[in-house]
Amino acid sequence: MQGRKYSFGIGKESARGTAVAPAVWIPLTEPPFVINKVDGMADDAGYGVIANATDRTVTKEWAEGEIKGNVMDESIGYLLLAALGSVSSTTKSGETAVYEHTFTMQNDNTHPSFTLNIKNDVQQLKHALGMLQSLKLSCEAGQDAVFTASFLAKKGAAASDTVSYSSERRFFSKMAAFSYASTLAGLDSSPTTMEIRSFEISIDKNVEPRYVCGNSEPSDIRNRDFVVEGNIEAYFDDATMKQIYEGGTSKALRVKATHTDTIGNSSNPTIQIDLPKVQFDEWSPSGGLGDDILQTIRFRAFYSLSDAMIAKAILTNEKASY
Repeated sequence: MQGRKYSFGIGKESARGTAVAPAVWIPLTEPPFVINKVDGMADDAGYGVIANATDRTVTKEWAEGEIKGNVMDESIGYLLLAALGSVSSTTKSGETAVYEHTFTMQNDNTHPSFTLNIKNDVQQLKHALGMLQSLKLSCEAGQDAVFTASFLAKKGAAASDTVSYSSERRFFSKMAAFSYASTLAGLDSSPTTMEIRSFEISIDKNVEPRYVCGNSEPSDIRNRDFVVEGNIEAYFDDATMKQIYEGGTSKALRVKATHTDTIGNSSNPTIQIDLPKVQFDEWSPSGGLGDDILQTIRFRAFYSLSDAMIAKAILTNEKASY
């Protein structure tokens, strides 16, 4: 069986751990190897022989794995919701069928759960109680914007859902812009734009399964510490970012990609990530004698008390809700 024969669907669960049909099928750039895992206990009691065990019993069952794909204007919303936990959807001003979805961190340990559906020529399985462990969004000059998402879930059960893909718009590096300012409000009023070669933003949710007596599967999977970090690569043409790093100054960052297609009356599909307070914790140059010298700047996002958030994503598209 060829890897291209895999399909991946995802749907938000109404009740945690109760499987639902996929709300969307997401085209991926690698096979979605979300697989069942087991752990067990060996019977290592002494039976009068020198062999160290006589049997093994499965005591824990779960599924884990990751998916990779291009950032598309509608399906990426499900991953943003899985990552941040909360979404508010409104009709975009001046439009009737274009919507703005604002994703923010849900401040609890039970972010929405999802059913993961994996289909190929061998079998089709649905994994309930899927919780996103981490989401990485990245882009390199001349390439697609891409994502990598990892999940923990319950073991798979047989499924028979029909695969159906929708037409979506891909975001490319040529559509992306990077800017920073002293404050979140400054990203709208007085941003400083910066030419970059690549960027990466990752959200890590430190999810942990809960096991209780009476069942080998997790009773729940919960998110814990919420960590946002990333890096930027740019040509070392001036010392601004190096000085910001050395001075320990906090900045607000924004990455925004705007598609050239028109939707509705006069809007464009967009994805925007705002981090209201970041600190640059590493700066390093690279390159040889005959190369353009590059600078890599690593950053970590912090919770902004004045903005009451650590991260925000805004997605504009023709989908009414998530």
